[in-house]
Parts: sequence; C-alpha cells; structure tokens
Amino acid sequence: MTLDKIAEHTPKYQTMSKHLGFLGMPQMFEVLEFDVLQEKVSLHVPLHRFLVNLVGETAKYDLHSTILRRIENSLPLLNLVEPVLQVLVIISQINAGMWRRNGNQADSQAFIYNNRTFFPGIREADLLLLQVGAALTPNIDQYLVNILARFKLTKWVTGDMDTESVVRSEEFVEKCNALAEHWLNLVIAMVGERFTDGVGSGSLVSPRLELRRDILHLLCIEPLPHSVIVKRIPSIKDSECELDEILDEISELKSSTKNPGKKVYYLRSGLEEEYNMFFYGYSKEQQTAAQEYQLNTRLKKGDPCPPPDLPSLSPLFSGLERVLESSVLLQAVSCTLRRIADTSTSRSKYVLESHVHKVLFLVGLGLRQDASTSSSRFTSLLNQHGVIDLIQRMVNSRPDLPEHINKLASWILGQGTRRTEDRVEDMDTSEGSSDLLRKRRAEAAAARKAKILAQMSQMQKTFATENKTLLDSIQDDKEPMAVDTEQDIQMVTVCLGPQQTEIKEANTRHQCILCQEEESIGSVHPLVMAAYIQRTTTLSQVGSWNGSGERTFPSPGLHLEASRVCSPHVSSCGHIMHARCYQKYFDSQVAKERDRNINLITRNFMNYDVQDGEYTCPICERLSNTVLPVLPPLSSLRKKQSKAPVPELGLNTFVKVIKDVADSCTPKEKQKEGEEEEKEKKKDEVSCFLSCHSKQKTLRELTLAYGSEVRDSFKTSLKDDKPPVVEEMQNMMSGFCMAVYTRSQDVNPDEMDPRVPLLLHQAVSTTLLSLDLQLQQESKPLFGSLNTRDDELVRHLVRLIGSYPACCRVPYRCKVLQDNGCFLLNSMFGDGGSVRCVFDLDMFGLLVSLISSLPGLFYSETSTPPRVLSGLGLELNCLKICVLLQIVQILRGYPERAFVEFAGVHNKSENQLLQKVVGRIARQRQFSLDVKKMNYSRLSSRLEQDLVPLLRCSALLFNSLTDIPPGQQLSQDGGTVYKNLSVYLGLPVSLSLLLDTPAANTLLDSTLLNKPDSNQVETSPSFPLTFRRSVPCLKPGAQKQYFPVGGLTQSTEWRGGLIPLPRIVYIQPRYLFTFNPDICLHLTQIFVNIQPRYMLTFFPAICYHFTQIFVNIFNPDIC
Repeated sequence: MTLDKIAEHTPKYQTMSKHLGFLGMPQMFEVLEFDVLQEKVSLHVPLHRFLVNLVGETAKYDLHSTILRRIENSLPLLNLVEPVLQVLVIISQINAGMWRRNGNQADSQAFIYNNRTFFPGIREADLLLLQVGAALTPNIDQYLVNILARFKLTKWVTGDMDTESVVRSEEFVEKCNALAEHWLNLVIAMVGERFTDGVGSGSLVSPRLELRRDILHLLCIEPLPHSVIVKRIPSIKDSECELDEILDEISELKSSTKNPGKKVYYLRSGLEEEYNMFFYGYSKEQQTAAQEYQLNTRLKKGDPCPPPDLPSLSPLFSGLERVLESSVLLQAVSCTLRRIADTSTSRSKYVLESHVHKVLFLVGLGLRQDASTSSSRFTSLLNQHGVIDLIQRMVNSRPDLPEHINKLASWILGQGTRRTEDRVEDMDTSEGSSDLLRKRRAEAAAARKAKILAQMSQMQKTFATENKTLLDSIQDDKEPMAVDTEQDIQMVTVCLGPQQTEIKEANTRHQCILCQEEESIGSVHPLVMAAYIQRTTTLSQVGSWNGSGERTFPSPGLHLEASRVCSPHVSSCGHIMHARCYQKYFDSQVAKERDRNINLITRNFMNYDVQDGEYTCPICERLSNTVLPVLPPLSSLRKKQSKAPVPELGLNTFVKVIKDVADSCTPKEKQKEGEEEEKEKKKDEVSCFLSCHSKQKTLRELTLAYGSEVRDSFKTSLKDDKPPVVEEMQNMMSGFCMAVYTRSQDVNPDEMDPRVPLLLHQAVSTTLLSLDLQLQQESKPLFGSLNTRDDELVRHLVRLIGSYPACCRVPYRCKVLQDNGCFLLNSMFGDGGSVRCVFDLDMFGLLVSLISSLPGLFYSETSTPPRVLSGLGLELNCLKICVLLQIVQILRGYPERAFVEFAGVHNKSENQLLQKVVGRIARQRQFSLDVKKMNYSRLSSRLEQDLVPLLRCSALLFNSLTDIPPGQQLSQDGGTVYKNLSVYLGLPVSLSLLLDTPAANTLLDSTLLNKPDSNQVETSPSFPLTFRRSVPCLKPGAQKQYFPVGGLTQSTEWRGGLIPLPRIVYIQPRYLFTFNPDICLHLTQIFVNIQPRYMLTFFPAICYHFTQIFVNIFNPDIC
C-alpha cells in the first residue's frame, strides 16, 4: 500500500544518456533528468521514510529476498530513491553556500534537517533509503552515476573538468569543491554506517551497541558531564536505564581540568579506536571539534585516526560491498590522488586537502571491509588500478601535506601490503606444492624488495635535488657526537645584544576554522586571528568616581601614562582562519543582518552589532570586533631583506647620539594667523602634538662625529629588498591598527590621524601588562603558564610591532613614527615648554614606543623603510634607558618614610650616582633626609625588586620578538629573580653594575640632575603598580570591593575580566543570552528582573556582581 501511494505521487522523470568513461572503456549510462536548482524540491517525504523503516524489518520475516521485485512492480528503484536524493543534494547546496541570495529561510531549513535534537531519525532514514537502493540495484555504477548527476559532479569524477578550455570563476571552483566534499561525506556514510540493526549483523550490531556508539562519539569531542550527554542524545530518553551501564563501561568519571569542582566523563583508554572521524551523527561543528581533539591527542602516538573495524552486512544489505569496488568510486579516488600529487604550475584547482583525507578514509574503509569479508576483492582492485602506487607517489611528492593525511596514507600502504601478502600465502597454500610455494614466495619477496629499493632511490634523488645547497655545505665528522637530550634546553639564554643566543626557526601550520585547510604562517594566503579591542581603566592608578561631582570619561592619550588612566586592550579566543575566509564569513553576517532588517524579523535577535564590526567567533562564539594578523617569526621576515652588519653601538655613545638629536630638534614654523590659526585650534590637541618639532641633524653628521656604528644602528632596508609580507597581509596590518584607533577613541577611521600607530603601541603595552599582572596574582611562572590563546595573542601582537615599521608602505605613517621618536627624545632631554616630562610616561609603554619609532628616526621621503627588528640593534640600549628612567620614577614615588628605612652606615665605595638621584628627589619633594647617611646597597636591592615587573613584561616582549626561549634557570624561578631576568635580557647581573656605567651618569644628568626644579613633576605613582579594585558607585562614600585582576582567568570565584568604560545598557530578558563586554559598571541601572535560566553565556568583561543581581530581584544595596 505504501509503495502504491508513493508510485501514485511520484512524477514521471525523463531520462537522458551520458557517455562516461571511468576505469575502462566509456559506457552509456541512463540517468534521470532533474535539476535541483531549477525544479521544485520538498524536504518532506514522510512516505519514503516510513517505507524504509518497514524495509529494515523485512529480514525478521524472511521477506528480504523478494523486496526488489515488490519495489519494481510498483515503480523503478531509481524513481523511489530520487525524492530523498533531491533532499540530500539541496541540503548539500545550502551548506555549500549556494542559496545565500535567497535569504535565511533555506539556512533555517537545513539547520532543522541536520539537527538530531529537533527531528531525530530524519537524516538516518534518508541515508538508509540510499543504502537500500545501493544494496538492491543490479548495476551499482548506474546507481552511483545517477547520484553524481544530481550533484553535477560527473566531470569532477572523470577528470574532464581539469582539461576543459572554459575559464571558470573562483566562485564556481569553490562551489564545485564544496559539493564534492559533501558527496564524499555521503559515500563514506553509505559505506561506513552499518552499525544499525538490520543493516549490519553480528556481535557489533544491536540497539544497545548503537546507543553505546552515539555516546562514545560524543565523548570523543570532549569530556562531558551527565546532564549534557542526556541533552545531546535524543534517543536517551527511551533508554535511560542503560545509560549508566554504558557510561561505566566506556568512560571514567573524573574532575574536570577546566573546572576542578566539576565531574565529567572521560573516554576510557583504548576505546578511541572505535572513533569514526566522519560519524554521520555529528553536526559540522561537532565533527570539527572531535577531529581537532582526537588528532591532537593521537597523532603524538603516531595514530592517524584510521577507520574503525566494520561489522559484516546483513543479507539484505550485502550488496553495499559493491560501492567501494565500483569503477565510479575507484575513478574518483584515482583522480583525486593524481590531482594532489601533481606539483606542476598547471595543477588542478579542483582538489582540497579535505578531499584527499576523505578519499584516503574511503580506501581505509575498503581495507577494513576486505578484512571482515572473505568475498571482498577491494585490495586486488587497488593494485590492479594503481591506487597504491598513486598513494605512494603522493607521499613522496607532497611532504607538505598535513601530518594526519601523510600518516593515514602510510597506514594504508602498510595495510595494503599486508593484505596482498596474506592473499599470496593463501593462494600458495591451496596449491599444496612446497616447491612452487617456495618459488612464489621468493619471487614475491624479490618483487617487494625491488619495489622498496626503487622507492628509496627515488626519494633519495628527490631529497638530494631539493637540498643540494645544504648537502654541499655539510662536512663529515670522523667522530660522531653524542647528543644529550637534557642539554636541548640551555641553562642560560640571552635574547638581546651581541651575546644573543642562536635562533631556531620552526615552521608552524594552522588549520583554518572555516575551510578546514591547513596553512603555513607567511604563505601567500594570510591568516588572521579573531580579536576583541576595548578601552580599559582596570590598570588605572587614579581613584574611581565616587558619585559626587561631574563624571568624566577618560580616553587614551598619545602615550601610555604612568598612571595608566585609560588605554586600549586586546584579547582573543585564539582561533585562526584565512583572511579571505574571514571576509566571506563577515560578509555573510552582514547579509543576514540586512535581510533581518528588511524582513522586520524580531526573532533570532543578535546581541552584537554587525554594523559596528562586531561578530562572534565561528567556533567558540566569543565576541570579537576585529582580526589580528598572524605573522611568521621576525627572523624569517629578515631573510627577505639584505644582510646588514651587526651594530656595536655602546650605551654611552647611543645616549650622546640621541641627546644630540634631541638638542637639534626645533619647533616647526607656525601657520599663518587668521583662518588657519582658527582651524588649528579646532584640531584635537593630541592630533597635532607630534608635529611640534622637526629633526635637523642628519645621520651623516652623526656618523662623522661618533663613528660608523651609528650608521649601522640606524641602517634601513635596500630598494631591491622584497617586502617582508605580501600586500594582503599589509592591508590586514593596517586594518588592525585602524581598528585599535577607532575602538579606543570611538571615532570614525582617519588614515591621516597620527595617533593610529601610537595607539597600537599602547594596545600592545596594556595587553602585556595585564597578562603579567594576571600571572603574578595567580602565582604562576612567567613562561609556560599562559593559555594557548593568550600565548598566540602575545606572539602575534609583538611580531606586528616588530615588523610594522618595515612593512609600512605609507610615507605618512613612517613620518609619524619619526615624529614620535623626536617627541620621546625631547621628553627625555628637552628643557620643558610644550613637551611633557618623560617621568609622566609608563616606562614599559615607552620601551615599546622607542623600539618601534627609533629605527625610522632618520627617515625621509626618498629613503627606504626601516629594517625588521632583530634584538641585535637598538633594542638593548632602549631597554637600559627605560630601566634607568624607571629607577628615577620609582624613587619619585617613595614616601619619606620609605627612605628612612634605608638609613644606615654609608660606604664611600657605594654608587655615587644613586646618592645624587636621591638627593635631587629629596630636595624636590622637600624631604628632611641626610642622603649621606643611607645604606645604598639595601636601597639598590629594593630597587631590583621593584624593577622586576618591568623586566617581566620586557621578557615577554622580547621572547616573542626574537623567538629565543628562556633558559632553565629563568624557567625554574618563574621570572621572579632580577638576576635571571637581567641575564636573559642582556643586562648586567646587578643594578649596581648598570649604575656604575658612564652612560647612566650621562643619561640621568641630562634627564634629571641638570634640569631646573620647576620642570619636574613632584610625584610619581607608588611602585609596584597595581590595578583598580573598587567599582564606581552611585552613592557618595559607598565602596564595594570586587575580586582582583588575578581572576582574569578561569578562577571559579571570578566572573569578570578587564572592566571597560561604563556605559548604560538596558537589557530585555528574551535577549539576555550573550553579554557584550561593553556592559556598564552601573549594574544598578539595569532595570530588569531576570531568572537564572537566562544566564547562559558570560563574556570576560562582566562584573562579579552580575551573578548576584541576576539571581535575585533588583537590589540597590548590592553595588
């Protein structure tokens, strides 16, 4: 009856002939003529899904032998499968982005179809009908060609697409590759999903084992608690009694590594072999997360996650074995392997690394089937059609493929050789002749040996050709050296100066979270990282507003001030993607928001502003508003520039040089009065602050005065040098700098604003300072304690600073950096006036700004950009200057009682410079101190402790800049000892040795001792600097403490992070699913009564008191 109803409502499809050639002579195939893009398609085919469930039960009643005849009596088998095939094709097209112009309705339909929670069993029923058709069809090639025709991939499988003369667009190539990926997924599911009762048979198939397999694959994504497992598996409600038994069997209940107070289930060791990388029950996000988790865990053990063992097929579905042995599928495998193995410049565009992975997985499934079924001839077909040779060729010619692909190919080669040997032995044993047996075994062994030797010889020739220069430079040693693994990590390393440790480069690859393709850093396709930029006052040393008087909202200034009132901060989730993939993703978000506004849709409210550049990470859904360029190590960028002599400019000479430059800077000519003067007054004071001085002394004059070392220190790149990065990466770098500017100043983009590069310096400084405070509060070591996302963030932020001057191709930006260098030198050595005192600036911020600005100090419109920073140039001298200035800043922040603590017997051999500095500060602040009766050795020890935060941040900075790891001593003490930090940074081992240098006298004489008192600010912040601990209140005098900055991580007691500037926000309960980090600190002004079930996701910028306000009805006494 069901068949009759289906036949009654099935349209009569026209057939068309296709002349196609697969592995053999071309043949004529009759396929149904239907275009999914042109004709009407319904996703609702309930009769077909009902019928396939009935077919699955026919084996219990011995009706499976006549099922094909029953179907053919009502309608052809292809006509029966056609409606379900159309559903699968249109879902694949939607997922491939081919229905984007039709609004969000298509995406919603695909989401519901793929979601097992909403409609469990729908996808499984459609797959089962395709499996029934493949098992019952008399001609498997005809059946698969019909599926290919519906996907429009016949030319992709035959290879005709590579030789056609028509020039295809990039969009067509992208859509074709995406559809091919979905088709391969479908074939994998048809072949590998045989664990359902009725499809497979034997001890591996039963309803309980099917449930066990679902739970196992769920735990392969990540350890999960009991409640999440129940929610994610729809069928668990009918089998709750078996849930605990299955969990005890396949998992272990342990404390979570992320939250020690929470218990989660971990998959038992050894069961990961049952993991199917392309499990049909996974969503796209779950499949990506599971692959990443399993590959990271198992690749270290050499396990490439091969297909699991397959159960034998039931009699009804025994015909499924023919799918893997069909000429259509073997042709697809061969064509894909040929495409990826081709290394010529005219290689095919119709292949992705994901295609290769899926093709190899299909070959692995065939080998598993060959091992479980005696009638299978898959291995012999592989050898017959040269698939094994193609895999070997791919391994030899493409070592740059991802590690898991190469290891899976090696696994297949091993399995294929073993299966061939077993078949030869079985055949020889059956013949019963011992002489013939020995002869054939000897011939097989000789053939294998010859083949292996030929492969090794070819690999040696290839390696010798590619590395000819390297091999010529190698000298053979008569005595081999023993390698001690414990010495791989040196006891002491130096990252700055002439004693810099040798840099060891590492080629890092990242997988794009959107297209799943692996990419090397620095390739032609730039990578970016999701990031979030915001202003923060958490590090401010100024008291918060107490509710009285007019409230002011600070904004970042020209440089990071010593009080750290307000500055930009960068955070990231650490997920990396291609720049082009990000742009497509963001454009799709903009299109969705536009369609939502056009259609006046109020549901699916997005709690971020796409028009303001905000988006959520495609993987973790963390709020972001820009992307950070992922740059290669600076050592690899320097190789693109010509070699330059290592500068040997001493600190004393360096101080004299920059002092001469500062003395030669004169104010620029003023504009004419009248309208121009009026316009100048209207300009922002910060925007024109850098233009107040111009440099007059040239590099040639300074070289004649101080020697050639000055020229070498400020040497720029050559005109013939290649740009360190590609043009697309330069655009991404400029875009990130502009994002820092617009986010921190809350203004529109302005390419001519001089604050653009300077705010980037502040963002890097603030981010590193906050991470160092976080590690200090948690009592964690400086190196090796940052989580992966923060470690990647620091690395690429610092690389951006180190390469920005060299990569900047906008002359105005280079001129701004030059003006900034002049301004900073004037703040050190100037005589006051319009230039602020250098001691009003944060010294770590000054260090970041100096190393980025001074290399372009002698820039002109006709000169080339500066060189990429190396750690061998001006960096060490800049660090020493900042340390000396920080000493003065620390002493200016000491109260009088602090100096009294150092009273004692004065030793004449002690540092006289320190005595002069203390005496000058005491006179300025009118302290009644006898500087001649102080113990300066004790004071020097105290200063070393107070300098440790600056050295810690500097170590983080130059570790990422030079990629030189810390030594064992620094790693063991955790970055808390001045001596080990100074050795790593190339500084003298003690502060006294640094103060005894002539350069220290020259610098402090010019910046402090010889300046009049009227030019000096009376006090500096008290060191070590801390962070803001109180929330701004509405009522005068009311104080409320919250947890310190140490909780900026995953502390169980902390619910917040870097607190941004306050903003009044009104939230409706139905929209409260994700919180924007710009939520205001005035929690008492959020007039809403919210129940706990609405608190789903909290972002790092939420205050600690949110948990109390949202759980209870609004209580004004909470803040």
